[in-house]
Amino acid sequence: MHTSVLTSWTRRAAASALVATALVAGAAPTWAATPDAELVLDAAEVQALRDRMLEVGIDAPTQEALINKMQSGVLPDSTGGAEPVDTFTINANGVNRTVEVFADGSRRWTDLENPSSALDSRGNASINARGIQSCGTSGLWRTNCKVYSSDLVSEVSFRIDWKPVSVTPAAVRNYWGKSCSNYVGGCSVDGGIRREAQSSSGPAVAYASFTANLSVYHVSGELALHVSGSSASVILA
Repeated sequence: MHTSVLTSWTRRAAASALVATALVAGAAPTWAATPDAELVLDAAEVQALRDRMLEVGIDAPTQEALINKMQSGVLPDSTGGAEPVDTFTINANGVNRTVEVFADGSRRWTDLENPSSALDSRGNASINARGIQSCGTSGLWRTNCKVYSSDLVSEVSFRIDWKPVSVTPAAVRNYWGKSCSNYVGGCSVDGGIRREAQSSSGPAVAYASFTANLSVYHVSGELALHVSGSSASVILA
């Protein structure tokens, strides 16, 4: 599925005395193409791509160029390891969206839900990192957080509770809702809690591993939430 999304991103939220959050990219998943493929996308897939590109503000000429590129057996820059040429943020419907634009006009993005005014037990406003969405609070726990990554053609996500270190180690719990979406093909996902609490072995970890197909292309990778000390990091590898 997405390289995807957020392949070369490193984003760090503003520091907090209690909690700092970050979005970090690991090694990008790798797309593979079947040699000498002819028609890569059928009419329904082309329309799904057009709708997706329109949603994120890609103009008609660029849409056409990107579709032609994929029909020739080459994926957009946003699904590989290319560096973005521009980054911008928009705010709509209570969500801050940060968009990366690539040389071929393709894009990948992540949404940041505006922080709620809810306070935790220490009187600190709840913090939602880019890539960690829809969190509530219950004491020190950030609850029902959607961890996700998205690019031009796909999305992978899961929900989890997490908390930073306090008198007890940083931890994760209540994993559920793992899913992947592929706008132009099939997708499968697996995952769970790899390490419930931070220890000498490493951070608390929840993850979703995924495999997606785009006609003659396929990709596999892993989206993970690492919680260690006062920070939570979303990692795509």
